Amino acid sequence: MKICALTALLGTVFVGSRPAIRARASLSAPTYYIAVSARLQDAQHVRFEGASNVPPGAKISINVAKFSGYGWTSYSADNCSSVNDEGLFAGQLTPKPGLEFPRSGDLVVAATFQTNLCRPQASPVLEALGKKGQRLANVKDGDVTELAGLSDNPQIYQVSGWYYGIEAIARVQ
Repeated sequence: MKICALTALLGTVFVGSRPAIRARASLSAPTYYIAVSARLQDAQHVRFEGASNVPPGAKISINVAKFSGYGWTSYSADNCSSVNDEGLFAGQLTPKPGLEFPRSGDLVVAATFQTNLCRPQASPVLEALGKKGQRLANVKDGDVTELAGLSDNPQIYQVSGWYYGIEAIARVQ
């Protein structure tokens, strides 16, 4: 009886002394980001969903590929998915004609935002991010120049024509 009472008392003390879990203030990303995940539904369908804090209406380029040596082989055409007001995008991809998605587990999905992909991008998107995406770099007065090395954005890249973009690659589950 004493052991039961002691166990109950200790349980109360330890449970009662647990630190309170507090709701944390909403955190915002210090830069623009993109995130994606994907699931193989069958040989003809890959379902994707993602999130980004680029402006609503921005069009994200999505495709499925398989790594091959130092590059990759595209299994789907580039598709475009618009970011909604909550910062989410989703859709379904199908393989290129004559192909099937293999169940080998080595497929990836790439989600890319770049202003010259998925044209036309909406005017408010271009106004917010720059015609060439230079404001994705989060560099003050982001002129079109070499910004990738100056940026604190880990996803930023620059391509010829001084276009900037952000990209996330995820393994298809």
